[in-house]
Amino acid sequence: MSENPIGLTAPTSRAWARMKRILFAPFDLGKWFALGFTAWLATMFEGGGSGGGGDSDSDSSSEGGDGTEIGGMNISNWEEAKGAVAEWIDTATAWMQDNSGIVMLIGGLVLFVIVIVVVLYWVSCRGKFMFLDNVVWNRALIGQPWKDYKRQGNSLFWWSIGFGIFTSLIFLAIFGGAGWYAFTTLEAGNWIVSNTIALAMFGLGLFLFVCLCAYIGMLLENFVIPVMYQNDLTTTQAWMRFLPLHNRRVFRFVLFAIWKFLLTIVAVIAIFVVGLGTCCIGFILMILPYIGAVVLLPMTVFFRSLGLEFLAQFGGEWDVLEELSPPLA
Repeated sequence: MSENPIGLTAPTSRAWARMKRILFAPFDLGKWFALGFTAWLATMFEGGGSGGGGDSDSDSSSEGGDGTEIGGMNISNWEEAKGAVAEWIDTATAWMQDNSGIVMLIGGLVLFVIVIVVVLYWVSCRGKFMFLDNVVWNRALIGQPWKDYKRQGNSLFWWSIGFGIFTSLIFLAIFGGAGWYAFTTLEAGNWIVSNTIALAMFGLGLFLFVCLCAYIGMLLENFVIPVMYQNDLTTTQAWMRFLPLHNRRVFRFVLFAIWKFLLTIVAVIAIFVVGLGTCCIGFILMILPYIGAVVLLPMTVFFRSLGLEFLAQFGGEWDVLEELSPPLA
């Protein structure tokens, strides 16, 4: 059985046409502000950094005023660094014991901020379905999609929290393992080139893990959420429905990820040019929380449509736009 031809430029052209139809045919400022509000909710937590390494090569010991060198690591300096860290910990501990009231206040504020962030993230998960519904149907509703997609939004929230905890534990395990390896090796005083290579492998593993998480996030945003929306599924059910398709055409989905990354670079350059071309007024507008979402609507509507148009190429059962909204003229 032959597979459907899957391209990148055709869905890109259709996504661009859909964006123009939604936002400019005709231009309606009221629609922009309502649609921009749902876009703001949907993209509230989107954003990303990391790095580290070292190297050496000597294996001889030499006495000097600053200490002994083994494998290029100065043992005296290492001991001084440990002593400084221990002293800082003792000082911090003593300060916290003497200022327990301030510590409790800071802890309460941190807990309050965490609660606010979690609530906003829950709202954002619901907002993703609100924005998707408006793009699919070419409208700018707020109340109706907020109520209609409560189940999917809550499911996405809890799945994302679980996935975030799981990936954080893996990240900490890799990062902590690298730190413990470096500490014990330095403590033993026998650092050599192979230890640097081993630490670099930890760094490579961390980088690949971050790339994998980013890829999973891309699949979730562009394909799993539309599958949830189209079929009234929970997040786990939508993954189970989508993964067989992904595994059959994995190369195409990887190409889409690369293509979207390149388009994002183009979009960032365009934003930079617009910002400079407006004497930085554009930059000021774009950093304002809600106003920025309205200003950037052409970009967010285009990228929201891009995943839908790409997914539609795999057949009618994946075509959210064909089944749920009138085709573009």
